[in-house]
Amino acid sequence: MKAKIYSLILLMSTLFFTSNAQNYFHPVQVINDNANHRFLIPNYGENKGDSLDYILQRDYNGKVSVFINKLTNPVGIAILDSVVYFANDSTYILGYGLKSGKEIFKLKIEGVGQLCGVATDNKKSLYITDFWGTNLYKVDVSNKSYRVFCALGFKKSSGIAYDRKSKRLVFITQTPSSKIYEISLADPEVKLLYDTGIGYCDGMVIDKHGSLYSGSWKTGNLYRFDVRKEKYCSTPIVSNLGTPVYPYIDSENNSVAIPCWKENTVIFTTLP
Repeated sequence: MKAKIYSLILLMSTLFFTSNAQNYFHPVQVINDNANHRFLIPNYGENKGDSLDYILQRDYNGKVSVFINKLTNPVGIAILDSVVYFANDSTYILGYGLKSGKEIFKLKIEGVGQLCGVATDNKKSLYITDFWGTNLYKVDVSNKSYRVFCALGFKKSSGIAYDRKSKRLVFITQTPSSKIYEISLADPEVKLLYDTGIGYCDGMVIDKHGSLYSGSWKTGNLYRFDVRKEKYCSTPIVSNLGTPVYPYIDSENNSVAIPCWKENTVIFTTLP
């Protein structure tokens, strides 16, 4: 209940929070750490291993600070149990305790190009896209193992999300006409769901109604994709963002947090 109150305060204030490079430098995603009343935001940085590569935490009052530092281009982020997992240095999956901020999980995935999106089935598995590779990987965090979950046959798979109701993964490609694909957990075969016709979409999240969201670097808009019952359509819901990436959608309070890569900012506002 307390978390909802914080979210409502955030919603009512309709913050357009802009911060300098000391706080945000190429932010790539926003997720809600509800148990600890904060958002977590990977800061990709600029050069590999520079001092700008870290995971930020932003509390519900808007205070931003460093949660995890000394990283190398962290991207993709997911919370499973009391651990936050993310891709680091292109080939590693790291896990840090949400309370301790200490590293408790490290796994290198061999032969990949650049690990990108991370999703979880909320059991014991992570699913990870490889932007410059052609496979989608499954990581079992309980025994620190991984395997190829699905051979895609194409590159530039970007954001990924888990659709709990349909027990499937959905992901998008960062291509001139971004395509949304689905993979059933029961039958890991990739299927084209929707050719959006929108260029260079980055990130993928799903709301409680089953709608999908991604930001386009070509148009500078955040889009909602309706892919239910074969009534496919795309709707720009927030415009003039520049380079929007992996957003966070709060369906309960009708709010959204949108990281903007080149603009070095994260925008918190209401959903139209």
